[in-house]
Amino acid sequence: MSITKKDIQEYEEKYKKILYKYIENIMASMYDALSSNRRISKRLDLNLDIDMPNIGVTINNKINEISHEFEDAGISMFAMPNEENEFVGSNFVGDAILDDLFAKFGKGSQAYTDYVSNLEEAINRRNERAKALVKTSPIKKFFSKIRSFFARKNIKDYMSFLPEEIEKMSSNITKYKNIDEEIWSYSLKDNVAQSIINSITSKGYDKETMQYMLEEEVMPTIKSLGLESIESQIETGLSEYENQAQDLNNGPWRLTQSQRIDLQIKAQKLAENLRNDNRLDKTVEQEKEY
Repeated sequence: MSITKKDIQEYEEKYKKILYKYIENIMASMYDALSSNRRISKRLDLNLDIDMPNIGVTINNKINEISHEFEDAGISMFAMPNEENEFVGSNFVGDAILDDLFAKFGKGSQAYTDYVSNLEEAINRRNERAKALVKTSPIKKFFSKIRSFFARKNIKDYMSFLPEEIEKMSSNITKYKNIDEEIWSYSLKDNVAQSIINSITSKGYDKETMQYMLEEEVMPTIKSLGLESIESQIETGLSEYENQAQDLNNGPWRLTQSQRIDLQIKAQKLAENLRNDNRLDKTVEQEKEY
């Protein structure tokens, strides 16, 4: 039974349905969060650049852009026929790209979460100061105002956010925006090689499997996309990974399976001997008492 174009299209449709539903939820969640943040920031009169892009929209647009490049090359970013085994699976290169983009999204999402967390801490700190001020006796309030006058400060300054709090939040916002820009700047020519290297090496394949993945899963797609020039970059990256893994395996701290088992047996015997010695010591001590 040969694989038909319809088989590929059906697989692609199922894949895209799940993927874009997930992205749709991300976009909606980020829209709500960003809208709420803008309202809060305006009320608090925060001196921050809060005009943050929706990173969910960015990743959606980037995936659409790249998938069209695959289509222009006559292949699918989401589906790939396996003629030898007569089935349709996901496109390894497409998966590698998505893994990379969503890994970046995860970092951006964390940066935004950190921003919100720092904002909440700053608000809580300010509220505590407000409560303390309300509880202060009228006389203390009077002298506090006098001191504020001579120090050229007022209640608004007293209740403002601290410079270090503003700096933390600003740093989070900058990180979020930089990651959003990183996603938008992603291109097949400049970034797909590293995505492929990351995907292959993260799965812990041995040398033979890595070579198979490169020849059977990666290179056909790369050639279709007209990116043969990055083949050497991928091979170099995989070779460096292999050398690092080899150095670790040859290190004195690495043990074979039989060595680990032998060490565990010795540790168990030692533990048993210690328990027996303990019992013997207790027996001797009891005999001394008598």
